Parts: sequence; structure tokens; C-alpha cells
Amino acid sequence: MAKKPTAKPVRKSRQAQRPAAVQHARHVASTEGIKVRVLEGRVGYFDHSRRREGDVFTIPNEEAFSERWMERVDEETPDRLTTAKGALAKETARIRGDKFAEAAAEKDSHNDDVI
Repeated sequence: MAKKPTAKPVRKSRQAQRPAAVQHARHVASTEGIKVRVLEGRVGYFDHSRRREGDVFTIPNEEAFSERWMERVDEETPDRLTTAKGALAKETARIRGDKFAEAAAEKDSHNDDVI
């Protein structure tokens, strides 16, 4: 007897895989709360994402604030998140000592879209 071909399982998008509570927390953090910036030379984790030096984002309340790696900024400061690809390009340029490439990597390393 010939086996029947089995259908591959359909993979849901990452957005659909997140629990509703996480999706709600992400929405709340992007619309209201305290605007913060990652301190120079520091890295932190918030909302299941790595936040790198200079990133600006919104936290939902005072309990989420950490003096170790965050500082408060004005509400008018635009959100700015460094992508992993951009961080790698910036670090590679820094190691090589290529100032032109480092400046280009700095420009391209940030995702200026609203979270």
C-alpha cells in the first residue's frame, strides 16, 4: 500500500504565536507610560527584546524602570531601536577601525519606526 502524503503543519506568524497578554502589554507600552533611554555602555532586556545603548522606548509603569541601565527622557523624544543586524555592522566597523563604515552602520543600525 502506498502511503498518503501528509500535509506540512502551517506555521503561524510570530505575532499570532504571542499570547494575548504579551500583545496587550506591547500595545500599552507603545501608547502610554514612561519614555526611557538605554544608558551609554549598557544593555538591557525589556518586553522580550534586547535594548542596546541609545535605544529609546516606552515602559508601562514605574515598576518596570531600572536605574542600572535606563534613564528618563522627554516624552517628545522619538522611539529608536537598534536592530541586531545594525549592531553587528556597527561593531564590525569599530573593530576594523573604519570610520566611514562605522558612521554608515550607525545610521543604518536603528529602526526609527514606532514600536
